[in-house]
Amino acid sequence: MHGVALCELKGAPDVEAPALAPILGVAPYDVRVWLSGLLPRVVLQTTDHAAAVDALRRLRGRGHGAILFDLADVVAGTHMVKVHRFVADEAALWANDGEGDFFPWESIGAVAIVARRIEVVRTTREREVVRTSPGRPAPTITTLQRSREHLVDHVAYLFPRERGVPWMLREQETQYLSLGPRMKLTRFENFRETVTLLRERAPGAIYDERFARDPRTGAQLVQVRGHESAMPEAADIHVDTLVHALGEWLLRGQGGPYRQAGRFT
Repeated sequence: MHGVALCELKGAPDVEAPALAPILGVAPYDVRVWLSGLLPRVVLQTTDHAAAVDALRRLRGRGHGAILFDLADVVAGTHMVKVHRFVADEAALWANDGEGDFFPWESIGAVAIVARRIEVVRTTREREVVRTSPGRPAPTITTLQRSREHLVDHVAYLFPRERGVPWMLREQETQYLSLGPRMKLTRFENFRETVTLLRERAPGAIYDERFARDPRTGAQLVQVRGHESAMPEAADIHVDTLVHALGEWLLRGQGGPYRQAGRFT
């Protein structure tokens, strides 16, 4: 399966939508919806390689930034290197207190911050006392109450300069003790401080946070009971595909079959 992602638009959306619709095989309205949000956006998925290449050629022919990639190359979040604890020395970022994988600073090609908006269904038990005659035991009725919440999960994705498995650092999962005197009061503050540390140690990496202020809606529904903390799965097919396209676009000047020269900041 091949994917074509529109990554950079040249021209006004209202002008380009009617022209892009026949290229992508959709209505102009659908293209306008796509172009109203942040890019990149996967605009075509097909098993027909020739059709994908033709769409890519026509998009680029209109001056747009676009990439073609194999959906089989998309790395699921569950298969990325997950940073639960870390050590940042002068040479590299080490996962799991320096006993796991390490990522040399000069090998980090891009750091992308993505916020995922997760829908949570919380089930709680409510007990209601039934009124009875004086002197009799008061029975209770237990009912289940369901409420909907939303969780925003911030994730830092670290892409290697050469093709390889990205690293994933999640705001809610990561332990921040190694920040030492730089530690803050909240998880979000510590997450941001860690991102600042990454940027200090890997100044050559492209930094992108376009999806940090505009959370992506995740495909999964998280169900929890009582006062349990909601923790979404690391993998989400919608977000994983978007992250892959973003990484390919950011690193397009550093090799790869569909990357072009240049940088996006």
